[in-house]
Amino acid sequence: RTEPIAGAYYSIKTKRNELRGYVAKKAKLTNPANNLRIFLATNRENEDANLEVYTKARRIGDDCPWDSKNWEPATLKSVIGGDQILDSGSTYSPSLTINASRETFTDAEYNFSPSNEFTEYAVKIAFTGSGDSAAIVRCKDLRVIATS
Repeated sequence: RTEPIAGAYYSIKTKRNELRGYVAKKAKLTNPANNLRIFLATNRENEDANLEVYTKARRIGDDCPWDSKNWEPATLKSVIGGDQILDSGSTYSPSLTINASRETFTDAEYNFSPSNEFTEYAVKIAFTGSGDSAAIVRCKDLRVIATS
């Protein structure tokens, strides 16, 4: 959570802000948007491997420094090409398909819909799990569509 104090902002560190992972370059939009659809192909061979998708957005009129903004979770909306293990709507990847081989990828769609329109955003893919760094979810073909 970010709050103004005497004209400055401070950020309360949260677990998701400290997670390491792939961070896509910040994108600036010509027209404001109120929804992000995030698509990626995933390969999850191990049930202990997890993937979490987060977004950071600059809302209209927001002057908080970018690095002080918190990462907000995106919601897993659908998995195409395989059966889900848990209910859809989860933020975390236990809902992602466990693939039979390293060559098989399943498409996943995440959604981020903040309460206010935004003009800039970035996406972070955090790889989490049991601690075995060789057993992570592999992903490719990241696509993000901003809509209003």
